[in-house]
Amino acid sequence: MEVVGQGAAATLSSLQIHFIQNMIHETLEDFRDVCHRDIVNLQVEMVRQFYIQLNEIHGLVEKYSVNESLVEEVEKLREENRRLKTNY
Repeated sequence: MEVVGQGAAATLSSLQIHFIQNMIHETLEDFRDVCHRDIVNLQVEMVRQFYIQLNEIHGLVEKYSVNESLVEEVEKLREENRRLKTNY
């Protein structure tokens, strides 16, 4: 068995070092998976919020855009006003 380390600290065998490396690797892998899942959830939430904003913007555009039927009505009323002014 190979022994690593010197001095007053406890020495570690290659098996112990390998075990610790595997433990660190598994922990980092779990952390990476959690980070990836969090990022995906954030992206999904952003898409959901953008969709909500898109619907709100569409509603506002429809509410404040020029309505063709109202434009026609205004033109008819203007014409009627002109006729009434010339007759009276």
